[in-house]
Amino acid sequence: MKARKFLPPLIVLVISGALLVVGLTQPPEASSAYTYPNALAIVMAVLSVLWLAAELRTSGVVGVQGVQWRATLVSMAVMVFYLALIRLAGMLVASAVVYFGTAILFQAERVSARSVAMAAISTGVFILVIYLLFNRLLQLQSPGGFLGWY
Repeated sequence: MKARKFLPPLIVLVISGALLVVGLTQPPEASSAYTYPNALAIVMAVLSVLWLAAELRTSGVVGVQGVQWRATLVSMAVMVFYLALIRLAGMLVASAVVYFGTAILFQAERVSARSVAMAAISTGVFILVIYLLFNRLLQLQSPGGFLGWY
């Protein structure tokens, strides 16, 4: 069995733990703003533990395998690009660009017109859901960036 099966749930667990630590260490006057993010981090942590338990239960003996550095470095570069783009263009534009790029970059099959169209459609649906969830339902202002875009 490959050890890389355990990497995604562990990464999600570490990220949710870090988010929870950041949310819980805020000053008391800002703590109410972190109620939703803290709850989301707890849900992420619980789901990642369940995911990890399922992987452990079905794996049998775990073998050690090297890290796939190319995919890891590309993922880190995408995160840095997203953080830079969100300041420049805004959350929704940056999210759309990164989601579409990731969908194309990490797909299993060769890039075709159909796969690009499916990535574009899923990007549109994803951005619509994010917009409706944050801007309309939760009535939160998404960061607009220096260009004033959304």
